[in-house]
Amino acid sequence: MRLMLALCIVVTGSSASGQDNRFLESLAVVSLCNGVTGPAAKDAMEACAELGQTIAVFQQDLGSTSGYMPAAYADNVRKEGKELSDIIQKRQVTEAQVANIRAITKDLNLKLDAHHRFVTTVNPFPKINVAAHTKSNSTEKSGYEVWWAYFSDRNNPTAYIKFSRDSSPATDQLYPGVYMMYRMSGQRKGPKIQISVDSASLPYEFDLPIPR
Repeated sequence: MRLMLALCIVVTGSSASGQDNRFLESLAVVSLCNGVTGPAAKDAMEACAELGQTIAVFQQDLGSTSGYMPAAYADNVRKEGKELSDIIQKRQVTEAQVANIRAITKDLNLKLDAHHRFVTTVNPFPKINVAAHTKSNSTEKSGYEVWWAYFSDRNNPTAYIKFSRDSSPATDQLYPGVYMMYRMSGQRKGPKIQISVDSASLPYEFDLPIPR
């Protein structure tokens, strides 16, 4: 079986600071065919088909120069493209990598949904209010820090940023998309949990469980 795709991203633009990025100038699927073997091959092909459809819509809907894409937002998508490129260069695709492909697809879809929702507003790329409830069973437990990183930065310990307010709930503003988060009390750090921030529900609220 063959795994066929990569995310090709070019972001251009300038501002007074010279650092802001314009809307995506180009977002395209590049057919890169590598033989895929092993038990994850079928799942990889299915995941890549879903991703290819998402990228096509992303290119169509966000590939104009009619607006501005925030630098952090664009950098996140660019890193996802790099990760996809790294994955497709391997002949063996693991189940973990398939899960990562699906998470990147989810991230792009959440960004697409948000853009469709806010495209006619003053800011088509807004951050949304999020609230993380730290709970033990159904009981809220306060005094926890909550830290987040973009999914593309999940393996970089220095990329994690603390919510502006501690729990519970911990609150901050984030772009819609997929994140890795953990709670922390003193020096005790909880497990990293994948969280999908969806602009369909504002503010977006979710639980970070505290094991007994």
